[in-house]
Order: sequence, then C-alpha cells, then structure tokens
Amino acid sequence: MKDLLEPIAAALVDSSNIEGVIFAKKDKIDNLMQLMFEQRITLETIDTAVKNNAKPDDIKKLFTFIANNLLKYLSERLKKSRFTGTRGAPSIQKIEESKKKLSKSEQFLERKRREALAKADDANAPKDGTVTKVGLKEIGKEMKEHEEMMKTLDAKREEQQKTTEEERQKHIAAYQFAFLLFAHTVKITNPDTNTTELCELITHIGNAEIPRRQSALDKIARNPQSMLAFDALIAGLHDKNIIIQIINVIQNVSERKGIIPLINLIKEYPTPNDIIFRGPSEKAIGNIVQAMNKKDKNAGTKYIYQLCSNPKFEPLLYFLARTLIRDINNSQYAEEYFTPDCFKWMALIAEKIAESKKKMVKVGFFNMTRPTELSKLLSEFAETAKACTQK
Repeated sequence: MKDLLEPIAAALVDSSNIEGVIFAKKDKIDNLMQLMFEQRITLETIDTAVKNNAKPDDIKKLFTFIANNLLKYLSERLKKSRFTGTRGAPSIQKIEESKKKLSKSEQFLERKRREALAKADDANAPKDGTVTKVGLKEIGKEMKEHEEMMKTLDAKREEQQKTTEEERQKHIAAYQFAFLLFAHTVKITNPDTNTTELCELITHIGNAEIPRRQSALDKIARNPQSMLAFDALIAGLHDKNIIIQIINVIQNVSERKGIIPLINLIKEYPTPNDIIFRGPSEKAIGNIVQAMNKKDKNAGTKYIYQLCSNPKFEPLLYFLARTLIRDINNSQYAEEYFTPDCFKWMALIAEKIAESKKKMVKVGFFNMTRPTELSKLLSEFAETAKACTQK
C-alpha cells in the first residue's frame, strides 16, 4: 500500500501551499502527514488526488492507510515532544532550575555586598576622612544582569507555553482529521447506503472531549451499520481513554475479524498492572469464539487453532501462553475474564498444538517425538486451563 500512496503523496505535497513549512524528512508520505498536522491540506484535496490516481478497488485501502499513518505520525510526534521538549524550546523544569540557580547567585552577591559594607564600617577611616567603597559598582552590575536574565527566562517560558498550546491544538485537529478520513471512507465506499449518522459518530471518536468519544462509541454499538466502522474502531484501540468501550463494540459486531486486533492489544499490555486493558480483550476473544461456535459448530475454536498453529504465529504463541498462564492462575482475574467454555476450548487447542510442536527424532530403527520448549509450555497451559474447568 505504501507503493500506491507514494506517488499520490508526492503530487499532494508538490501541489500544496507549503510556504513556511520546513519538512523534517524527505519521505513524501511523511511530508504529507506533516502537512495534515499543519492543517495545510484538506479532505477534498486528498479525495481528488486519491480518486484520480488510484483504482476503485484500492480507494478504501488508501484512505484507511492514510488515516492510520496519520495516527502513527501523531503518536511518534507526541513521544518525541515528551523527551526533547516542544520544537527545541527549553522545558519549564529547566527554566525553574535556572531560576533557582540565579536565586542562589543573587543571595551570594547580597552576602558579599553586606560583608564589604561591614568591612568598610569596621575599618579605620583614612587620614583624609573618606571611606572606600568595596565592589558596590560591580555588585550593582551583577544584579542588573540577573534581572535581565530573569526577564529573558520569563519570556522564553511564555513562548514555550504558547508553542506548546499551538502544538496541542494542531494535535487535536489532526487526530480529529484522521477519524474524518475513516468516516469519509465509509461514505464513499457505501454510496447506495445512508451512512450519515454512522459517519458522524465515527468522526466523534476523534473528538477532543473524552465523554463525547465514549458517547459516540455507545451509539455505534447500537447502530445496525456498526460493522462499517470497524477500521476506525481498531485505530481507536491506541487511545487508553476509550479502549474498554471499543473492545465492547468489537466483540458485539466483528466476530473473527476482531480476534487478531484483540490479540495484538494483549501483546501491547503485558504487565500484571495492564490487566485492566488486557483482561477485557481476553474476555472479548472468548465471547467472539463462543458466538462463532454457536453460529457454526466449533467455527470459533477451529479458527483459533488454525491461527495458533501457523508457524509465523509461533513467537507470539510463546508470549500468549506465558501471559495466559499467569492470568488464569490468579483466581480473581480468571473468574472475571474467563468462562468455563473458554477454558475448555483453550485447553483443547493447547493440547493439539503442543503435540504438533514436539520434535521428531530417530532412535535406532524407531522414530520418536520429544518435547520442545514450546510444547512443554503449551502442555502446562493446557493443564492450567483444565484445572480451571474443574473448579
């Protein structure tokens, strides 16, 4: 998809009003993301460029790719600003530290001034009756420089606050624009269906106000066309404020299509404290599999088996087995996020895959299977799940 977008991105960047924009990278796709962040490009412009340069079958993929790349760009930009400060501006913490250092310098200069005056008072006056001033001119100069430095730091702090607020507003607008792209994709790929209400709700997933996002998701869950919002829902899983609501919508509307994104979500939150996000995802997968099994006998279990037995899935299988063993060994988590039926199909799948992951070796004239690290881990998981079905 990147190959399809690159010429479109190049055309958009070259034809846009980029006066005053300094691109951080030479890549045209990154430049396009930057233009969207700077609000230098419109949805209509993107729509025209995509439709004029892409095949009809690729339009939905391209819009989805652009929206997801914009969200990724925003995430990376946010991480960078947290570590380096916004656009190289001095952090408020550094300014405060400088203030403290200058305050100590001021105290030092004041102390020196007093010591000099005390020495002048205590010393015997010269024969001509005059008193020598010790360093007062220099101290006054230092005090004036200090005041100027403080004014400079205050000006820098105000500038940083202004820049940070501008950056925040651009981030909010770009985040909203990403979900506007998702909504536009639904609209143009379903021309014969009235999707006005759904598209408006999708746009609200990117709203700056968290309650508005949550309210939109509640309405999407009840919307008969909710499956059309699937790509936007998956993109929203990166927002911790709405993860739980999105998981609830996905498990009600997506069936097998939602399983892999939910597994990826489990991977993103591996620690014990992350159970507040991982647990609902584990529960949702169990509910989706159960729904698939009811609709078509064992269809959900078969799908999970095919997925987990794929050699490409093996690295993730190690992680999932270890994580699930830890989670279901905690009785509180196990009771909240897993059902007896869920334990049964997990144990069945783990047993079958464990057997297939054993290593075949030749001993004399006979071929024998020996356990591997993965088969041992899966056998342990199967026994743990079985034990839970008997409680």
